[in-house]
Amino acid sequence: CLRRAAAFARGGPLVFCGDLNSMPGSDVLALCEGGVAVRHTFTPMREGDDEESGACEPEAAPPAVETFEPPLRLHSAYEPPPAYTTLTDTFRGCLDHILLTRHWRCLA
Repeated sequence: CLRRAAAFARGGPLVFCGDLNSMPGSDVLALCEGGVAVRHTFTPMREGDDEESGACEPEAAPPAVETFEPPLRLHSAYEPPPAYTTLTDTFRGCLDHILLTRHWRCLA
């Protein structure tokens, strides 16, 4: 998604908005905002694994590691982030974000 946004912007101004399901300080936002590489460890699915339940064969392959390099450097339009953008009976947090390229500055 960030690669497509970077290709679309071609170095120009960009506003990137969305329900990222990620709290401030998460790896997702660190990748978007800080421009840091994020390492992600996962266990690849194999034949016989149950995709629905997540159950894996006992002799499953060792975990694989991917490193994501950010194609854009964005900053949050929220300074400071709001206490919440999502409020339910069981959850309150900031999951929805507005991210901007260096071309933009928020005044309010």
